[in-house]
Formats: sequence, C-alpha cells, structure tokens
Amino acid sequence: MDKSSEKKIFISRDQGSDASPLEPVDPIHILHLSDLHFGDLGNAKNWYDQLAEDLINELDIQRLDGLILSGDIANYSEPEEYGAAEHFLGEVCREFALESAQVVIVPGNHDVNWKLARKGYRLEDREDCEEGLKEGLFIEVGDDVVRLREESKYRKRFDHFGKFYQSVKREPYPTEYADQVTLHHLPAQNLLILGLNSAWNIDHHFTSRAEICPDAVSNALRMIRRKYDEALKIAVFHHPLISPFEDRLKDHGFMDRLAGAGFRLALHGHIHKAETNLYAYDVTADGRKLHVVGAGTFGVPVEEWTPGHPLQYNLLRFEKERLTVETRCRRELNGTWRADAIWNTGKGKDPLPRYFIDFPGWSPRAPGSGNRERKGKGADGRSEADASDGSASGKDAASEAEIDAYCKKAESLHEYLPVAGFRTRLRVPIRIEDIYVALRAVIDLRATGESCFADAEDAEAKCLGRGDGMEISVVDAFHESERLKRRGIVILGDPGSGKTTHLRRLMLWFLRGGKEQLGLPSEMIPVFLPLRDLRDLGKGLDAFIQEQLDLPHLETPPGFGERLLRRGNLLLLFDGLDEVADPKQRGLVSKWIDEALLIHDRCRFMVTCRFAGYTDAARLSPAFLEMHMRPLMTDQAETFICNWYRSVEVGLSSDPDQAKIIAEDRAKDLIERLRQPEFRSRRVFEMTRNPLLLTNLCLVHRDRGNLPRKRARLYEECIDVMLELWRTAIGFKSRVTAESGRRVLQPAALWLHGEEGRTRAKAEEIAPVIESTLQAVGWPHGDAVEFLRAVRDDSGLK
Repeated sequence: MDKSSEKKIFISRDQGSDASPLEPVDPIHILHLSDLHFGDLGNAKNWYDQLAEDLINELDIQRLDGLILSGDIANYSEPEEYGAAEHFLGEVCREFALESAQVVIVPGNHDVNWKLARKGYRLEDREDCEEGLKEGLFIEVGDDVVRLREESKYRKRFDHFGKFYQSVKREPYPTEYADQVTLHHLPAQNLLILGLNSAWNIDHHFTSRAEICPDAVSNALRMIRRKYDEALKIAVFHHPLISPFEDRLKDHGFMDRLAGAGFRLALHGHIHKAETNLYAYDVTADGRKLHVVGAGTFGVPVEEWTPGHPLQYNLLRFEKERLTVETRCRRELNGTWRADAIWNTGKGKDPLPRYFIDFPGWSPRAPGSGNRERKGKGADGRSEADASDGSASGKDAASEAEIDAYCKKAESLHEYLPVAGFRTRLRVPIRIEDIYVALRAVIDLRATGESCFADAEDAEAKCLGRGDGMEISVVDAFHESERLKRRGIVILGDPGSGKTTHLRRLMLWFLRGGKEQLGLPSEMIPVFLPLRDLRDLGKGLDAFIQEQLDLPHLETPPGFGERLLRRGNLLLLFDGLDEVADPKQRGLVSKWIDEALLIHDRCRFMVTCRFAGYTDAARLSPAFLEMHMRPLMTDQAETFICNWYRSVEVGLSSDPDQAKIIAEDRAKDLIERLRQPEFRSRRVFEMTRNPLLLTNLCLVHRDRGNLPRKRARLYEECIDVMLELWRTAIGFKSRVTAESGRRVLQPAALWLHGEEGRTRAKAEEIAPVIESTLQAVGWPHGDAVEFLRAVRDDSGLK
C-alpha cells in the first residue's frame, strides 16, 4: 500500500496565499465485500480473523467509515448461513467502530431461497387459467399443466435474507419490490449510498433474470431529488452490467437515470473476480459517467473459484477528488490476505494492486461542521478553540481529560432503557441500542396556520394531509434542520411515542463515535437536560447544566458545566417541556430556551414535548424546526417485538444461541396473537403503534405466556401505566391516580360508546357525564373540566 497516499489532506480557504489551513481530513475507508457465501459459524470466525489481521497489520486500518456487502451473503439462503454472517458482521462492527447505519447490504441471487421460491408456484390445469397466463409468471410443466405464480407466497423467497437484514440493520427489509431500495446518507463522509435489489425477479427457475426494478429506481430518485447535491452518490447492486453469461443486467436504462441524477460510482459483485469499467452517459470527455467497480468473491467454496481469480475483496479509500481501490486476494484456503497486483499501468510497467478514480469537484467533509479555522497553540500545546459564544477564551474551557471522563460516565448512565412504571415487573437490563427502532417523523413545513395540535393523528391530517409536511427518519433530523437553517429542533409526540428514548439513543450515538453520520461536528458533546428538574430560570443555562452534571452518577468536577459551555459545540437535549406542570412556568421556560439558543450560537438544541403541553403560550420560536413523531407502522411494531424479546431472553440466559431461538418463537407467537381478529380492533391496534404500550404488551405476554382472553384486562393494565405508573416512575407527581382515573372515566367511556362512530369530545361535553362520579371519589383539585385537563396534561391518556 502506498503509505504516502495515507497522509492527511488540508483544505485551504479561498483567501489568497496566506490562508490558514483548516482541520485535516482523514481518508475515508470503506470495506467492499461481495459474494461471501457463508456456510457455517466456523467460516465466520476464521474469515473474520483473516480479514482483521490484514486490515490492521498490513493496511494499518484502525477503524472503518463504512461496510458495503453487494450480495450473495449466503450460499443457499438458509438461516444458519445468515447466523454465521451475522456473527462475522458483529465482529467487524465491534473491532472497527461501525454502527449499523454505516452498513449497506443488498441481496444477490444466492440470497433467494429456492425452496421458498418453489412454494410460490401452485399447480394449475392450463385450461383453467389460459387467459390469465402472462410471460414470466408461470412455469411450463406439461401440455396440460403449469405452475402459476402465487404472489403472496412468491415474495417469501427473500424471508431468510429479510430476517438477517432486520437483525443487522434494526429495520425491516421491504417486501414490495418498488420499495426495495435503501438510502444511506453519511454526512461526515459526504457520501450518499443507494442499495438496489438486482435479484428481485429471480427464482429457482428463472435464474438469470437479473434486472433493477424501474419503480424502485423512481422511488429512490424521488427521495433524493434536490437533496444531497454535494455528496458523492454511489449505487450498489449485485449483478454486473457486462458478463459473458446471461445472468447480467441487460437493461441499462436505470444507469442512465442514475447518471442523470448525479451518481458517479457503482459497486457490484457476482462474477467472482474484481473488475473496473466505465458507463458513459454523455459523449463529452467531462460529461456525466459512472465508474463501475466490481469486487471479487470473498468466500465462495474452493470448487467454485473462477480460474485465475482467487478470493478477493476491495478496500475503498476516498480522499479529496480521488478514490483509491485497493484489491486484496487470498490464494490459499487457510492463508493470508495480500496485495493483488492485477491492474496494468502501461506497457512495460509492473501491475499494481490498486487503481485510482478521480471525482473532480468532490471532497469529503473535514471532522467538525464547517471545518472551523484553527487558532494558535496554547501553553499546553493544544490548539485553542474560539471563544465559546463570545464569553471566554478556549483556555478557560473544559479540558479533554474532563470531557473524556464525562463521556464515559454519561454513556454508562444512558445505555439502558428504564423499565420501571409497569404493573408487570422485569428484572433484566435492556440496552437501548438493542431495542431501538428507527422512528419516523413529519416535518411541519407550514408557513402559517394553527400552531398546535391535539395529537399525532391531528398533526398528520393537518400537515401531511394538506401537503404541508414531509416525512423523514428521525435520524435525518439534523441534516434537515441544517438544510432549512434551523439550529433548534422540537420533537412533538403522543405520550409514550419514544421521544425520550430517541434522545437517549442520540446520546449513545454521539458518545460512541457516530455523530458525524447525523450531520454534526465530530467534536460536539451531548448533554441530557430533563426540564422537570429546571427550578431557577434566573441562574442561567450554565447553572442548569452544572446541576445535572453534579448528579452522583456523573461526578464531574466543580465548574465543569460552565467550562463545558465556554468550550461550545454542545448538543443540548432538553427533555420534556410538557413536564413543566404549571402552564405559566412552561411558557417562561420556552422563552428561556429561545433566548439561550440566541446567546449560545455555537450549540445545537433539541427539545421534546407532548402535543398536549405544546400550547400557544409555550411554543418555541421559528428558529426551532418542528417535527411530529409518527406512530409505529405494523412492520416497525413487529421489529420492536423481535428486538425486545431478543434483548430480554439473551439477558436472562447463559446460552445466547438458545436464547435467540426462544426469543424468535415468543416474538412470533405475540405477533401472530396480535394479528388474530379479537385483537385487530382499533383500540388494540392503537396500542401496537405506541412504543410504551407495546412494551407493556410484551411484558404481559412474556409474564403470562399469552395475552389475556378478555381485552378489558389488557386495557386495565395499560390504563394503569398511562394514568399513574409510568409518570410516577420518572418522578412526576400525577394529580390523578390510576384507581380514581378509571372510576371517573368509565361513565365517559360508556357515554362515548353510546354515540355511534364517536371517539372524541370536548371537555365541556364530557364534564356533566362524570361530575357525580368525580364527587364520589373526592378528587381535591377542582371541577370536572379541571380533572379532564389533569388527565390530559399529567397522564398518557387522550
């Protein structure tokens, strides 16, 4: 490897010859593996050790910025093969500091299970379906009989791959062909990677029917239109464009569309040998084109090695305007990886184990948003930071040692999901990272109109329903706020919708080195600030930070909060604006946050609040981008159930492999139970869309081995959680106990039930219905309207 190319690049400002260099940009390293063909766990362990030794000892790679698998992860698409692949990927991610968001996976033809594909066809007499026969949708059996494709079963041929994908990526792989596109934006690396399924139309009979679904390409390009213009766009699929065999991509129209959309690089596998070629869209020398990079096979059985081509993989090294493709090979089954010098460089010259591709005008981003200019050296030899927020010089800011100690303790503090607040107890820690499901949100793009909403359903109707909103993954929030020039974000959601869990997940993401993926500076430090603990607005933000950092679990030194704020570059995570119980005080707190955002102009702010607590009097300024949490979709809820059971069973068992089997069986049982007619009513369905209530369903199911036969018992447990137990567990004193709440609300529920089709009513309408019952329980805090407000504001009911 050419060590000289490993040097850091400095990007200079366009200010003449005396411009100061900015922060150095490290090369970006992405591992490209293809045609892995995993067989068993023994493969996984040996292959990982061989790969790690090559990356660390020979290539001096201590961490990776991405991992791309371009298909054929398994050999026969069987669960045990994917189990081996999952073990391999887990080791790679742990060793080289990769998050699941940095892993790109697309399926290949070997990721189609042929047994399941055969079950996707049913025998039919030709005369019974002659008019319905369409080319490619049936298989000839004889003169009188055909096998006719049954679409619902046919799609299941990707089931085993889909379970593997979900386990690795923590999100389901789409079953609709038009949705089988995956977008991976890596802001810190300035890369956008698009995953496509070139095997979507392949099965046991039509083995060479490789193509890219046109609808999938349309969906992908629609998602990125007018976005990510500065990023280097990369497409990943399995099959090649050029091959002497029939199983290649014959329709190249999708490449024209990718080129037109600004894609400049395509990665593939399948042919079991490394290759490079060029797909030109324009005829001019500097016109649009895609460089095509093929990776060889990483692990195909020896008898299937392509003659003259051993096992291979590519290491992609991105620098300013240039990609270096390092090709590595392993010629012996139990041997080592080494440089594969196969790329010719000219007549009479020795071939090299690498080649270069130039991307004029593109550059990776430097660590830290905006590549801030370096200042002079301090007395201790470190670079002095800018005066944070104009208040003090860098020499008075928190030291690196203090920050490192704080980060380690904060990671430990926020690693696990709080499990208090449920009637059914669970004595096993659950790691947030293991259970987290990527949530969706709607960005409120309205310029005018009503400022507040009743709940997520109301918000969706008034934003998405009228075309005034845009749905995104919550992970992309900072990227969107940057695009819309907002330093603040407010996340609004229903009770138990996952707002606080998302903030804790952000904390972990930052503290474990994944902050660049979110589009934020690498030196940014997160601070978790529960607003229910804010007592004195007059003391200022630094005092509030210090109060939180003084917690026994963190044990930060005196004045650390003030020094941290002087340092700047903080991500301030304000949790629970609605938990400021007094409405007038909540309005003051919102203004206090607005002022802090203006003063601390090198910090980013994120605030969570329930819809019920976000009123006109307590609304943040337009400097905050408003996002509305979406309820869980069915596939997200099922992913949550699988993640929850896997985390719990592994945490309770001494045999992780056995625990995963038990977890899969129990999760499957609960999912099937929730699909049954008696649990498909609107009310139970709404429970599955809320992470808090879905957690309660999981707890009840595991504790009893089933769900209660009578839904009323299930409702009762969930009402207890929402009315009292959940809020009490986080230190919030509710004015409505579970017992009094149930008694008083029962007449209201009966009244609403008698009004056909009605699910909502104003407090003034319900008040007369509950008045007598309220007097009977002796509620001391006011009249019926005030009681209903307390239920709305203090509990999770609506």
